[in-house]
Amino acid sequence: MKFMKLHNAGNVNELHRMLKTEPCFVKFFAPWCGHCKMMKDDWDALEHVTPKNINVTILEVENTLVEHLPPHIRQHVIGYPTIMKIDKGGNEQTMFSGNRTTGDMLNFIKHNFDSVHKKTKHNAKKTKHHVKKTKHHAKKKTKHNAKKTKHLKQTRKIKNRAHTPYPH
Repeated sequence: MKFMKLHNAGNVNELHRMLKTEPCFVKFFAPWCGHCKMMKDDWDALEHVTPKNINVTILEVENTLVEHLPPHIRQHVIGYPTIMKIDKGGNEQTMFSGNRTTGDMLNFIKHNFDSVHKKTKHNAKKTKHHVKKTKHHAKKKTKHNAKKTKHLKQTRKIKNRAHTPYPH
């Protein structure tokens, strides 16, 4: 989970990068908008209450950046605040239509964004399999090394006997 505020034209490249590479929960706002001012504390609280294991970037985007959005996203910003989910790549948008409270927005995030934990389960299975496989190979290698060591000891004994002088 990341929380970012993009408030000026200098952030255009960052906005485009985020929309292409990460799933985002975005609030488009105008500093003069009364509704935006009223929900500011609820929005800012998301940074502290959103679980860290949810794969989401929470973006606050000022109205001066809206003109730089791709048309298929810009067309949905018809008033302020406009709150939506934008999938990684920016191709799919889901409008948030709940109350502008921390609780409602948090519930939307939890139900519409994947948990990093889901991905980790798959990785855990892969890791478990890898550990099992590694243990198997280590066991096999140990048996092989034990045989090799036993063979070397026997060879040394034979060589040592061959060089032992016979008592006269």
